[in-house]
Amino acid sequence: MRRRSFLFVVIVSLTAVGWNVVTTRPSGSALAADPQAELAKTREQLADARSTQQSLAAALRQQRAELDHLRARVWASPAWGSAARAEPLGRVVTTFHPTAVRDTMTTKRKDRRLIER
Repeated sequence: MRRRSFLFVVIVSLTAVGWNVVTTRPSGSALAADPQAELAKTREQLADARSTQQSLAAALRQQRAELDHLRARVWASPAWGSAARAEPLGRVVTTFHPTAVRDTMTTKRKDRRLIER
């Protein structure tokens, strides 16, 4: 009796697996009828991506050149003065301290109040 139930389970499971194999659709890669056409399509997409990358790189180079030009104009303007041009920007930024700015602003306000009186 036990042998018949085991045999029944094996036959039912093999039937289920066979039915799944017959009725399922193949995956997308199995549907590729012409590998050469797929390869050509992939190469075309790669060429498009490369041309887009090159155009973006050219735009970035142009924007960097404009930024350098604008920086040169700002540093050459008389508003900056010779001391600001001589001192690198990194040194100016590192010497910035919020407390010093606050104290300077407070002093300027006091001076303005004295002048207004």
